[in-house]
Amino acid sequence: MISGSSGLIGETQKRLPTLFSFTAERLADLGEIPDHWFSYDGPASLLNQIAVKAVDVLKVKQCQILVLAPGGIFRSQAFHGLPAVVSKQSPAQRDNYRAQELLQKAVLEENPTFIDQNIKPLNRDQQAVLRVGLQENIYLFPMRIDTEPVGLFMVSVEPSMQKIEDMNQAYLLANQAAKVLHRESLPYSDEESIVEIVMALSKALEARDLSTGEHCRHITRLTERIAIDLGCSFHDIQSIRRAALLHDIGKIGIPDNILHKPGALNDHEWVIMKQHPEIGARILRMIAGLSDVARLVLAHHERFDGSGYPLGLSGEEIPIGARILTVVDAFGAMITDRVYRPARTIPEAVEEIQRCAGKDFDPKIVKSFTKIINMPLAGAEPVN
Repeated sequence: MISGSSGLIGETQKRLPTLFSFTAERLADLGEIPDHWFSYDGPASLLNQIAVKAVDVLKVKQCQILVLAPGGIFRSQAFHGLPAVVSKQSPAQRDNYRAQELLQKAVLEENPTFIDQNIKPLNRDQQAVLRVGLQENIYLFPMRIDTEPVGLFMVSVEPSMQKIEDMNQAYLLANQAAKVLHRESLPYSDEESIVEIVMALSKALEARDLSTGEHCRHITRLTERIAIDLGCSFHDIQSIRRAALLHDIGKIGIPDNILHKPGALNDHEWVIMKQHPEIGARILRMIAGLSDVARLVLAHHERFDGSGYPLGLSGEEIPIGARILTVVDAFGAMITDRVYRPARTIPEAVEEIQRCAGKDFDPKIVKSFTKIINMPLAGAEPVN
């Protein structure tokens, strides 16, 4: 449990940006790949040029770029340096390996996943990744745009190498590939359309109310990490992430004099404000592919003991994604300054979350939340 000591407060506050961070934000600080490195002949050509440049600049043996397609399936979109037998295969043949679970886990990480073929035994998924043609030690760099995963940037190094010399350059190339996957017309339009809609709605909410938009972005990564810790499926994690980003989208329908009131709301105003989960769910139900997200948004103010709104659900009647979101939403609100009250310290907020376990919050979710808040910083080499 987090104590009130100043040292631990400081350490927890140092961890908080990591808990609330997105890979894309970290990449944005590194700058851009020089334009003269690439010529534009369409997205497929750009991705292949990035793969070629990765082998040259990073001094690695091979590079492959995988796009995240609908259903959580990863498909080869570009490659360079693969063995001739693999290079001659059709895209469908190259996709015919079964490592999806490992890839789904890797794309949700903040740092690259490293597969060392010298450490035996390798599990089935690790062997499957190696069989695709990257026969050396492998780095899997997650590619994201804002909070949305779009693919994996895979590079292989000599067995004697335990790390890439220039990790910053590797992140930049992965980021460049992510931007191409996001901006260009690739053959997975259904999933790409959902990503575009989610991001557009997020920007619309931020334009309507900056503090609400920032709050939604901040809690998204922590919500996702709890879902991963609890063993949620890849599909459910995607829905939970999107629900975290859009959980307050219904506030678009709340009048300005209530939404921006510089003080506490009165009883009548609270009745109106409490309509935002239903408004948000109605908005999201109109969008193909977001019905699961709408269900979580509707329930994000339900309480474990049934005292919440709008439906008065209790216990496991509340979808697990909404139970996760309820905890993280409350935590994010507690540590944020309001006009009518100061922010709580992080230890104070965690203590309050723990105190309300079993009443407002699912004890299982609170346990996972506390573990992650207390978790030491983890990951690969820091980005300088």
